Amino acid sequence: MSRRVITLIMGIAMLSQPVRAQSLVSAARTHFASGRSYYQTGRYKDAIREFQAAYELSKNPDLLFNIAQCWERLGNLTNAIKYRQAYLDESGHPTDEAEVKLQIAALKQRIASTAVKVQGLDVGAVLLVDGKQVAKGPVAGPVHVVPGSHRITARRPGFADFHVLVAVTPGQQVAIRIVWNPLRSKAAGSNGSTSKSSHRSKRLWTWVTLGTGAGLLLAGLGLGVGALSAVRKANDRGDRGDLGGYDRYKKRAKGLAAAADVSYALGGALVVTGIVLYFFEPRWTHHEKQTAIVPYIGPKGAGLSATLSF
Repeated sequence: MSRRVITLIMGIAMLSQPVRAQSLVSAARTHFASGRSYYQTGRYKDAIREFQAAYELSKNPDLLFNIAQCWERLGNLTNAIKYRQAYLDESGHPTDEAEVKLQIAALKQRIASTAVKVQGLDVGAVLLVDGKQVAKGPVAGPVHVVPGSHRITARRPGFADFHVLVAVTPGQQVAIRIVWNPLRSKAAGSNGSTSKSSHRSKRLWTWVTLGTGAGLLLAGLGLGVGALSAVRKANDRGDRGDLGGYDRYKKRAKGLAAAADVSYALGGALVVTGIVLYFFEPRWTHHEKQTAIVPYIGPKGAGLSATLSF
C-alpha cells in the first residue's frame, strides 16, 4: 500500500468544514477504509470502486494514485498509466513527481515489450492477430501484442491454416513455433481416408482443461478467504499492541493474496481455453489435431499459453 493510502485519513481528518461537508468527509473515509481492506486482500476491482467513490467525495488526487496501483495489480497497464498521469495533472507538481514519471515510463516499456515470438513464418505466409493481418513472412522475431488473450493465425498457400490461442501477461514474450500441414486433396479424402465423424474427438482435453481451471478458481477462493482471515487477525493483534503478531499475520495475508492472484489468473485462463476447446476439439481428426497447453508463472505475472493446431 502506498504512503498516500497510509496518510490519507490523517489529511481528511484535519479538514474543518460545515456539518454537511463533514458528513461527506466521513463518507469518503468509510469508502477509503473499505478500499484499503479490499486492496490488502487482493480484491482490486472492489478496491477501485471504493477508492473511486472516496475520490468523488473528497477530490483528493492521492486516491487516483491508489486506483492506478489497483489497475497495475490487475494487469491493466493502460489504466495504470492513465490514473498515474491523472494524479500528476491534478496534484500540480507533487514531491514524488519524478518518481511517478519514471513509473509511467517503466509501464510503457512493459507494454511495448509484450509480444509473441514467431518461428516458422516462411516466405509467402502471413500472420494474423485476432483476425487482423500484422506481418508477412519471413518473420523470426517478436511481434508486438497488447497484454491479454489473442488468437494467432498463420496462413500459407497449399497448407492448412495454423491457429494458436495464447494468453500473454504484461512484459511477457510467448514463443510460437508454426507447424505447416499440407492440404490433402479431395480425392485422397474421399478414397483413402476414413470419415471425419469416425475420428471426432471426445473432448478429452476440454474436460481436463475445464476441470483443472475450476479447481484453480476454487483454490484461489480458498486462498482469498484465508488472506481475509489473516488481515482480520493482524488488525486484532495491532489493536492489542502486539506488533510482532501484527507483522506476522500481515505477511501471511500478503502471501495468501499473491497466491490467490496466481490461482485466479491460471484458473481463468484454463476455463477460457476449455471453452474454446469445447467448440473446436470435435472438429479435429486424429491426423489434424495438435494441442499444447502450457501454464507459466514468472516474476512479472502468471498466465497460460494454449497452442491449438488444426
